[in-house]
Amino acid sequence: GAAYFLVTPTWTGTTLGGVINRQGYLSVSGNNVLYPSVGVNKSGKGIISFTLVGDDYYSSAGYVPIDASGTGSIRVVAPGAGPAAINGPRSART
Repeated sequence: GAAYFLVTPTWTGTTLGGVINRQGYLSVSGNNVLYPSVGVNKSGKGIISFTLVGDDYYSSAGYVPIDASGTGSIRVVAPGAGPAAINGPRSART
């Protein structure tokens, strides 16, 4: 899974600070969320993109929308091709 934090930054003189407005944990039951990356615009809307792997997903590309209210539903953009594709052409041989 992947932890996330929504922070409002503050700047007072030479001191940088911040307030955590929301935090959470992104996970998919029985699978793994790997290599998360977060992008947010100045309006506070963005996405967390990641690689989704496990028994149900074969190195699939996914993302969730994120804003001040939290995350939305997980969306799979490009499902993986399956175990043979991961292990290479030799995996299909007997």
